[in-house]
Amino acid sequence: MPLPGKKAFLNSWLTNPELSSWLINKNGAFCKLCNCALRPHLSDLIKHSSTAKHKLRANEINTTKCLTRMVAPTPQENTVQMKRHQLELRIALHCASQCSFRSLDTLGSILQEELGTVKESVLVCA
Repeated sequence: MPLPGKKAFLNSWLTNPELSSWLINKNGAFCKLCNCALRPHLSDLIKHSSTAKHKLRANEINTTKCLTRMVAPTPQENTVQMKRHQLELRIALHCASQCSFRSLDTLGSILQEELGTVKESVLVCA
């Protein structure tokens, strides 16, 4: 039980649409987007949600693309384009996880020469 005059975290705040996406009870009010503890007063929580820092972080979360949407084929892609896309992804993932920097020095230019146009993600990994 809180001391007289002190506010305690109310679990009902977790169902409030303005707060529920970012507020958690971590021994008190805590913003998981900004990674900061807050005073457990409803007015302070609402003020925090309108700060520039919080809005920026919330916007970053909302505009981040899901990986499955990034690699999912579009309806216009044909089988050849899909196979090429899968090849580029496999090369990029392999290079990023298995290859040393020294072996990647010339790989980008080799891939460019052999495959023609290669997506930037593959060249960055290489």
